[in-house]
Amino acid sequence: MSAKGNGKWAIDSASAGTATIQNQNQNQTTLYNFSNPGVYYLLWSDGLCQDTVVVRTGMNCNCAITPNVLFTPNQYDFCGMSSKDTLTGSNITEVEGTYKWIYKLNNQSYTAAPGTNNTKDYIVSNLNVGLHRYQRIFQKTSQPACVDTSNMIEINILPYPDAGKNDTLFCAVTDTAFLVSSTDGFWSLGQGSAGGANFSSVSGRSVKAFGFTSSGNYNFVRSNGICSDTTIITVQDYCGCDYAYAGDSLIDVYRDSYSLIGNCVLGIWSSVAGNPEGALIDATINGNSNVHFSKMAAGDYKFVYIVLGKYRDTLTIDIKERPIVNIGEDFGYCNDGSSFIVAASGGITYLWSTGATANAITVNPDTTTEYVVTGFNQFGCAAKDTINIIIYDKPIGSIPPIQPVFVADPLMLMAGEWKYALEYRWVGPNDFTSSSPVVIIPNATKQNAGMYFLSVMSPDECYTYSSVMVQVMERLLPVRLIDFNGHYDRDVKANLLEWSTFSEANSDYFIIERSTNGTDFNEISRVKSAGNSTSIQKYNLADDRITKGARYYYKLLQVDLDGKISNEGIVSIYSISENNMHANLYPNPVNTTLNLNLSGKTDGDLTLTVINSTGKSVWSKVISDHAGSDNLMADFEPNQFNDGIYFIHISSATFSEILRFVIIR
Repeated sequence: MSAKGNGKWAIDSASAGTATIQNQNQNQTTLYNFSNPGVYYLLWSDGLCQDTVVVRTGMNCNCAITPNVLFTPNQYDFCGMSSKDTLTGSNITEVEGTYKWIYKLNNQSYTAAPGTNNTKDYIVSNLNVGLHRYQRIFQKTSQPACVDTSNMIEINILPYPDAGKNDTLFCAVTDTAFLVSSTDGFWSLGQGSAGGANFSSVSGRSVKAFGFTSSGNYNFVRSNGICSDTTIITVQDYCGCDYAYAGDSLIDVYRDSYSLIGNCVLGIWSSVAGNPEGALIDATINGNSNVHFSKMAAGDYKFVYIVLGKYRDTLTIDIKERPIVNIGEDFGYCNDGSSFIVAASGGITYLWSTGATANAITVNPDTTTEYVVTGFNQFGCAAKDTINIIIYDKPIGSIPPIQPVFVADPLMLMAGEWKYALEYRWVGPNDFTSSSPVVIIPNATKQNAGMYFLSVMSPDECYTYSSVMVQVMERLLPVRLIDFNGHYDRDVKANLLEWSTFSEANSDYFIIERSTNGTDFNEISRVKSAGNSTSIQKYNLADDRITKGARYYYKLLQVDLDGKISNEGIVSIYSISENNMHANLYPNPVNTTLNLNLSGKTDGDLTLTVINSTGKSVWSKVISDHAGSDNLMADFEPNQFNDGIYFIHISSATFSEILRFVIIR
């Protein structure tokens, strides 16, 4: 007996008797010592599967025939149809006789094998599906006559399995594949599959495959042990695409754009034809889109979400009108520390970029600044507006000191170096005006002496104001003065006065007088002069009895030996203050009420003087013990004066500043 594979031989209990198996655990074995004539069932089993060989024994034991054996062909299992092959048997040479091949299909009875069936070997033609069994009968022709039947050879033609049609699923987690086969066999998951899966049955013709571990292609194999067929189930990552959900409708909202989020990457968004104007929808990407609303959008907007052409859902967005928020046009002003009120309108509540929540805010920027306000209406809809406050640079500079001049000598007014300067205007005594930065008065007179005011305008029409005191002296004594100047010395904390003469004749001494207002002077010291000299003589005086931060005026008088006195000039010294005083004048231009606030505390009286464009004082006021920021110009009435440019001189013992303003009625 011959079998394939590994296994074990055994005799089934339904056999006619017992027999001896020579090699029970080998696929090639010999069976002998049958106890009774009849049918014996020899089982070949590997523990899970088994096959049976039927052996028939008779009682003609005196029939001397060499064993009549058929050899198992190399291939005996086929799919669909067998190939042409030859069945071979043992060669019986000891006795004469004839061969006859018999055949049966499935469970039919044995009949004569088709074709030539009386030869030692038998040629098998192409066989169709079924179990084909062959045996060879040898009939001895000499005496004693007997017949011997060989073992049985089976050729099994199995049908091609049918694994069914390929299919596509949307979601690995939730979807189930239905596997349908028209043939018997068992199911298995083939190599190269994207992951694992479960079966409701491994042998049924109609089974369910579920529990896919990932998306991708799965190869499901239907096999009958010899033949197999494969169906491919493609599992996509489209979970939730068996319905359409567009999300919850939105009521009483406003926004520039809204994300349309669908439940399926295959879904398509579209806008309903009857929607109001003002909505623009983007193309759908992976089941999602965006809709953009214009500033004028308002009303109910409907958007349809369609999945696979058969599932649909509608999203409604109720857009309320946004408020129209306004904070005015951009404007610019000169950098003079002024504060401004910026007010918004159009909303119920507000939020500024500064964090403020009122409708109006006070700002005091020192650089160009953008302010943004968001206004909200009763629906919570918001809109923004922006204003830029542009800061213009004021001219920067100062008038250099002007030395005293003698009567009939040229008087030169020099504006000095100014940054951001475009135009200049001088105003001074004797109705003096000029628009030149450098002015020369050829023959100075006593009427040219006094305070000169200079206004400097930038290209953005910002003004800075400055002033300088001019002294015009008569030549009464034979002393030729070269210079007279002074400055504040931080090291010694004193005002230092220095002067020099080119020559002197009959000079006795110098008198130094001091004033805090430039008008009322008192003697503070005397310095002995050289008397008679034709060489340069230098003199100096340190005044440490001063208040820091105050401006002082010093007059130099020369006294001759015979008692005659001559005025040699005046200098002004401002002792630098650690007190950062600041004057704020608004509004400007003004037509009704002019406000003047002064931060910090002044020492002594505070003098306010209003000067018109010709240099004439038209209003003045003295305030005692100023210590707050109240309006110092509350009693000044601009409507009592002509339209035009005016200057206000603010001065005290420790503070001096000139501001410009314009009256418009």
